[in-house]
Amino acid sequence: MAVPVSDAATILDALRARHARERNGDTPAWIFATEVTALVGFSGLRPTDRARFEAAGLAFFGSSRIDAFALHTWPSQKYRRIAYEVKVTRSDLTRDLADRWKQATAKSLSNLFYYVLDADVTCRTDEIPDDCGLMRYSQAGLRIVKQAPWRNVPDPPLQFLLSLMRRIQMEAERTRP
Repeated sequence: MAVPVSDAATILDALRARHARERNGDTPAWIFATEVTALVGFSGLRPTDRARFEAAGLAFFGSSRIDAFALHTWPSQKYRRIAYEVKVTRSDLTRDLADRWKQATAKSLSNLFYYVLDADVTCRTDEIPDDCGLMRYSQAGLRIVKQAPWRNVPDPPLQFLLSLMRRIQMEAERTRP
């Protein structure tokens, strides 16, 4: 088995840097967070939560966690949302692709969905579902191998936005001196 070029944390840092570059003066264009859950709270999914997701036309399966999520803040960019699933081993990718519901929540919350693979993970482009894009990470950086198709999705529910904000706050607190 090949040793990955990187670990998931390295790839997530590269995604963070990619989104940090676009700015309007001092103002970042993107909101970015890692390990975002679809809901806030620790009591699990309640029937009212599922009903809210379904009423908004969104899928919700289990306690879905999105490896990385980016939200563009400009109206000219249609407030586009990108979800990323990071894979550093072939076996992890294979398990994920075998479960067609695994990424349903992430896809229903994002306009674009990408698998981001370590350069050493063996994968053919045709293995990636048609509704997903593919990026590769190597020491040279990130590159898009297969462009993700645009999906028109409903605005995210308040529960998800609260979860996103909480992750951003947690990340900010972790990096404070």
